[in-house]
Amino acid sequence: TVLDPAQARAIQKLPAVIRARAAGGAAPNATVSELAKTPLSSPEDTFGVLRALLQGLENRLSYVRRDVERREALAASTPSIWPAHGWLTGYFGGRADPFTGEPANHQGIDISTDKGQPVFATADGTVESTGYTGDYGNLIVIRHGFGINTRYGHLSSYAVKPGVSVKRGDVIGYVGATGRATGSHLHYEILANGQLLNPLSLLTTQPVN
Repeated sequence: TVLDPAQARAIQKLPAVIRARAAGGAAPNATVSELAKTPLSSPEDTFGVLRALLQGLENRLSYVRRDVERREALAASTPSIWPAHGWLTGYFGGRADPFTGEPANHQGIDISTDKGQPVFATADGTVESTGYTGDYGNLIVIRHGFGINTRYGHLSSYAVKPGVSVKRGDVIGYVGATGRATGSHLHYEILANGQLLNPLSLLTTQPVN
């Protein structure tokens, strides 16, 4: 299976430790050439070598299949679409606090749009929690596997409940201005092994809906 180029680029932006989790074990040793050199003195030897060759090929095919499945799972779990339609008004990293004007560190990105606009899951995963959470206001956290989580804050309402499985592009909630917000917008974060990532390094396409 060939990954979409944009999706492959997003995966390469993930920390190496995350990508390593999706890698399979060591590939089976190449035994074909070694077996081909085995001296054959009887039909039993021939059948024995053929059985070993077939077993080696089966092992290699199983390895390749597992490797493909793991890469596909990582691709599905990698946040790569924009979580809402709107305008990028807040960037990841240092900025002035919108309330105090003091220097502050912004942990995600802000997408401004009208209240009630849909918010999309940016990758396949399971809804870990929904609820009012301090400055975030109404917050959804999705667990995507491989140590990847996403957060969606300031929502006006939820479209999912904890424990529900979601696919990339599913509507999970609606934009609002709950919590510490100066206006209607979505605050969006990506975490890998608990460490914040710049969402702009992974986002590739607009929501599919």
